[in-house]
Amino acid sequence: MREQGLFFIGEISKMVGVSVKSLRYYEQLGLLIPAYVNPSTNYRYYSFKQLYLIEIIQTCLDIDIKLRNLTQFIEDGVVDYEGLLAFGKKIAEEKLASVTKGLQFIDQSANQLETIKKYQLDVIYEKAVPEKAFYVLPCQSFDIDHQLEIAKAFASIPFASTLSMPEYGYLLIHAKGEIKRYVFMEVQLGTKGENIKKIPAGIYFFNITEQPNIENSEETFKEVLHDKESFIVIETELFASKYKIDTPFHEVRVLSV
Repeated sequence: MREQGLFFIGEISKMVGVSVKSLRYYEQLGLLIPAYVNPSTNYRYYSFKQLYLIEIIQTCLDIDIKLRNLTQFIEDGVVDYEGLLAFGKKIAEEKLASVTKGLQFIDQSANQLETIKKYQLDVIYEKAVPEKAFYVLPCQSFDIDHQLEIAKAFASIPFASTLSMPEYGYLLIHAKGEIKRYVFMEVQLGTKGENIKKIPAGIYFFNITEQPNIENSEETFKEVLHDKESFIVIETELFASKYKIDTPFHEVRVLSV
């Protein structure tokens, strides 16, 4: 016998598109208490108003909020809708930011693939590059024995880069006969700290190579450097359409300062 104004669990299941098993699990967690349980038959009944709560639960699941985190907003059958919605909004905004960053990475990677197709290997080109900020750590050399310096730089960085596709690699600074070497990871422009170096905007000369070439940059770019004593060199790995894991392409770019 149907209780007046109430629905069987199977009916609620069909109305909201949620399995009976899931509805019973929500009850076990204390998230969805039946409006009435018949003491004779143990049939569970739900009110029309509870549809809204089920929709909230499903939305929270859709944005990867764990069910156990929802129980803090329900006590003795009373739902703190305001707190629950605020919590859900916060999680949704965080997920949206993560997805947006992922989409930006995909778009930038696709743009990089198209860009690489335009250039021949070992030919010098020029391009405008905006101002950047690098988190840097000094290193002794750029040979294979010091590859771990990059890993150390990432491990010791005290903040996460907010960039979707930060550059990383080697930085070489020539300043009137003095040479300094660094590993770097690009960070958000405006980041403060003693290990932050601003890299100036300008028209950079660059080439794309199959082998690391930063140590030979002075010779490679001598025709465009015109015996300048002060210049910076940046070498990064490139994401190509046929990415070579062991031997990726490299971009080396140079700017007189």
